Amino acid sequence: MTYSRREFAKDLKAQLDLGYEPKRIGSWAHKMYLQHCGRVDRELEEIIVDLFVLEEGPEFEIPESKLRELIKTLEDTIYSCRVCGLNQGFEPWGEDDKTPTFDICDCCGVQFGYEDCNVFYVKKFREGWIKNGAKWFCPKDKPENWSLEEQMKTIPAEYK
Repeated sequence: MTYSRREFAKDLKAQLDLGYEPKRIGSWAHKMYLQHCGRVDRELEEIIVDLFVLEEGPEFEIPESKLRELIKTLEDTIYSCRVCGLNQGFEPWGEDDKTPTFDICDCCGVQFGYEDCNVFYVKKFREGWIKNGAKWFCPKDKPENWSLEEQMKTIPAEYK
């Protein structure tokens, strides 16, 4: 079973709620790395490695505010469309990341659980959507100052 971003964000938040102690958080991250080695996506693995260096001393400290930003970023990708990165306001693939809602993304028009069921289909759908002008499926929902580049930053790493 994979160790998800959701689980890691929740666990990191719990560690921070115990107090900002970089050395302890680094030790915890090292344990998580060893415990979940090979069961996380590459980007999450890099995040965990960056955190376990905290146990090496103050010169490697990451400010608490940056750790809280990291938690928010990890949590935000849980709600993002795998194709375009639009925050759905709900988890398109359910709490277990395996039970899709089959709703349709207002931005790119992908149906969760059908056209985004694996990396190949996600990339193929995204390529076609962008090639056709990255038009909004529901144009009335398009924000006034919308930026495709900014939105795509929230695409979960394993689907980029």
